[in-house]
Parts: sequence; C-alpha cells; structure tokens
Amino acid sequence: MIKKTKLTVLIATLGLLLSGTSTAIAGPSTTLTFAEFAETAGYKDLQEASKASAEYVATQSGLVLETSTEMAVAEETFTLNTTTEATKSGIHMVMSAGPVSAEYWLVGGKAYMTMDSYLSTLAGDYPSNLVKVIPNGATRVVQMTTIPEELTGSTPDEFFSPNQDLALSKTLEQYGQMLDLFTFSEVTKQINPNDPTIVDYEFDMGYNILGMTGNVHEKATFKNGFLTSAVITSESALTGSTVTTATYEINNDLVITAPASNKLITEASVKKVIAQEYVKGQLQAQANVIIKKAATLAKKAKAKVAATHLQSAASSLKTKYTKITNGIKISATISKVKGNLCITAVKGKTSTKTC
Repeated sequence: MIKKTKLTVLIATLGLLLSGTSTAIAGPSTTLTFAEFAETAGYKDLQEASKASAEYVATQSGLVLETSTEMAVAEETFTLNTTTEATKSGIHMVMSAGPVSAEYWLVGGKAYMTMDSYLSTLAGDYPSNLVKVIPNGATRVVQMTTIPEELTGSTPDEFFSPNQDLALSKTLEQYGQMLDLFTFSEVTKQINPNDPTIVDYEFDMGYNILGMTGNVHEKATFKNGFLTSAVITSESALTGSTVTTATYEINNDLVITAPASNKLITEASVKKVIAQEYVKGQLQAQANVIIKKAATLAKKAKAKVAATHLQSAASSLKTKYTKITNGIKISATISKVKGNLCITAVKGKTSTKTC
C-alpha cells in the first residue's frame, strides 16, 4: 500500500524521482552550483511567482490536487495516482496503485481511514479473518485515536499557507546541504504565445559523481498567477524513466465532511478485536493440545474422555486452568485484552467455546 506519504506533492514526488536517478541518460547542461542558481534572475522570478500563487490560494476555500506518477523500468510500468481535495476545515485523499488503493479523511481535527487502508498501512500484524469478524468490516471506516504522524504535514493549514512554495523552494529545502552535490541550469521563462496569461518556468538539476550521473527536469505552469501544474521528469539507464504530473485547481464550492457515523469504528475497537482474535487463536491451539492429551489418557484408562482427563491433561502440560462443570476453563491475555475458553467433555465428546 501504500505507506507513509506526505501530501506536499512536489516535495514527495521530486524526492521519489531523485532517489531513482543513478546511471542516468544525459540531459541538458547543468553548470551552476546551487548558490549560483539561487542568485539567478530566473530563480528569483520563479520564487516570486510561486509566492504570489501561494498567497492567492490562501484567500480561497477549496483546492483539488491531481497527481500521477508513472515509472517505467524495462518492460514494466508502475503508476501511482492521487486525488487530494482540501478545504480550510478538511482533507479527503484517494490513492491508487494498480489494484491497491487507500483513502482517508482529516476533518475537524480527526483522522479517518477506510478499513483496508488502515489495515495495510497502520495496523501492523493482524489476523487474516479480521474483516470477516467485524460486522460489515469491509465497508467500515476507522476513526483514529490520534492523527497519525504520516498525516500531520497534510493539514489544511499546510495547503492554504501563504508561505507554501510548491513550485521551487519547498521542493529543494528537503535536501539541505546535499544541494551542494547538484548542479543546475538556468530557469527559463516562456509566455504562451496563444494565451499571455499562461507562463511556463523550466529548469534542470543533476549530478555527476564518479561517473554516476543523474538529471531531473521540472516544468511549472502558471495561469493568471496561479500554479496550475508541475511536471517532473527523470530518465535513468538503471531505473528507467519517471514522469510525475501534478495539477492544481481552485474549487470554492468544495465541501468535505467526515464519513457517516454508522460506518465508523474506533481504532481502539479494531485493536481490541485484533487482540481478541489472537487470544482466541492462542487458546484454541492450547485447547487442541489438551484435548489430544486427554484422549490419550482416557484411552489408557479404557474410558470415555471426561472432565478428569481434561484436568489431568492440562496439569501434565503445565497449563493453568479453572475447574468448571464437565471440564476446565483456560485464559490468555494479549495487549491487555483477556479471553477465556471453556473445554468440556460430555459422554466422551469434547467441545470448546469462549466463556
């Protein structure tokens, strides 16, 4: 699944691309150090355009981001699609990669994930029958106890911050001193001849270390001063090619609400069911051993299996138990969840049930 991803789209996608560039196919010339790049007129122009776009978004109430990342290696192609809807009070995100998908909401300071998303990303180890055990488990939505760390950088404040610079500086800041290993091209600016309200900015960054080269190209498009799209491309002889496209659209009619209450199940409840199922599994495994041992004892005594045989079997196996009518009760505790299983023998027939 889709695991721990932040929604600052260009930061995440550019990080993915750079991590895949090693023996790269040669790209445009990049001769500027980062310090030189940051002093160019083109860099400063793009920085100002991105800042103005962020200030504009901060005055709006709804934003939709569509991203698509396609990686091609040899004859294999991997595609990740993401749709993020954001308002100043909530976020709704859907991600898909082939047959795998994930969906979550962040509304009113609370986080929600569909059951399959939760199990595949945050639940850790869980019983394979869990979804069947929980009533309507496949359609339930898990309400988080706390907002997961993976989502804390994906808040409405983040999206609508007037300081958010998706086109340039926020993309580069994550690399810190590593930027000194890269070289850059000039930033080119192109006004669309058919629509002067559309402006494209493009630049390249790459490296050459011990003959290992890499190159990433970014193109940011603004319309009426608003960042409408960013395309980042990379080619590598080792990892193939990667193309990430992110588009941004203002939608001030957008409304994001929390999932319906009748579909919700708390994270604590899910964890309790997980523990209960493991308790049941552990107890049933113990019970099976006890029953087998009791059958052996009864056979030696040439008698039908009875409560005394179950008690003797549990004692010989050093299993703690409590005597009950016709049998014994055994217990186990996992994650502070205690469970009991009763094992009985009636007319030579044994049976188990939670009790």
